[in-house]
Amino acid sequence: MAILEIPKKNGMVYRAYFKYQGRQYSKICFSRREAKDWELDAKRALSQQQDTPPSLMFSHASREYLQDCKVRLTTNTFLEQTRHLREFAAFLSRDVPMTDITKATATSFIRSIETERGGKAADRRIRTLKALWNWHKDAVPRNPWRFVAKPAVEQYVKYVPTPDDINKVLAVAKPWQADLLNTLLLTGARVSEILNLTWEDVAEHSLKLWTRKRKGGARQYRTLPIGSSLHAIIAAQRAITGNTTHVFINPNTGGPYSTRQQTIRDMMKNLCKKAQVKSFGFHSIRHFFAVSLIQSQQAGLTDIQLLLGHQRATTTDIYLKSVSPDINHLAAIIESAVQPAASRMHEVEADG
Repeated sequence: MAILEIPKKNGMVYRAYFKYQGRQYSKICFSRREAKDWELDAKRALSQQQDTPPSLMFSHASREYLQDCKVRLTTNTFLEQTRHLREFAAFLSRDVPMTDITKATATSFIRSIETERGGKAADRRIRTLKALWNWHKDAVPRNPWRFVAKPAVEQYVKYVPTPDDINKVLAVAKPWQADLLNTLLLTGARVSEILNLTWEDVAEHSLKLWTRKRKGGARQYRTLPIGSSLHAIIAAQRAITGNTTHVFINPNTGGPYSTRQQTIRDMMKNLCKKAQVKSFGFHSIRHFFAVSLIQSQQAGLTDIQLLLGHQRATTTDIYLKSVSPDINHLAAIIESAVQPAASRMHEVEADG
């Protein structure tokens, strides 16, 4: 510490100053003893501030987490998580330390979402906010979202178009649109997989479909068989785009189609409107493919899982929720199994 004497009209004053971690601190004192005491107190206070780490605020925690999400997750998932965190920030109305957010606060937010938008929307926000706390678990060991009661979520069954609606859409489609739709119908593929299909991945009796399960993940492929109907479509496309890289080429750009292009993005909505059928999208065709195969009773769950490229059978099972199980054959089994009990009931009634 240095003490600088400064003469004044009313006497001498002392300017005490010192450096701490590259920053200078100073104070005007009226005696050397006061200057020395101030230095000791100031350094002690600065040391205590350093030992106590600053609280992790919700806004800062969210920014750090979303920066990581932007690299790891798909664009749609990233945007969804961003929206969820902004909604909770608005609910809080002010920035607060993560450690100040309790189970009661979390529950109150989730109940408000459940009331306004339903259990499914509330459940999605629990997952997002629980993930945020888990990402910061070293700084915030207690995760209040783990203790929020799970909202009631009604089972969702995706709409699967009827064969009649599929045929009506095909009837109003342009030739290239019909070829694309029929390719989806015959492969059960995601539309992005077909739009990215290259001639290099087409063999005489099979084709490879590539996809990424997550953003930044390695590309994976599955092999699908080519039947006579699909072979005819591919042969027709080869005559049109055989000298290019991709099977389906946008004539306006000379390059492959993209799901972000308006031609593809609005295609199903416009075709359904023109055909006057209930609106459905490309992914509904994938569900139609799975349902049609299971109803044929010639393909099992494992076969369908393989064709759809699902890593888990539970995912395939979701596709088949719309299929009403055939339970008629169980009537005779039930009657046979409970007949003795039923007979006893009649006997008791007769005796009474």
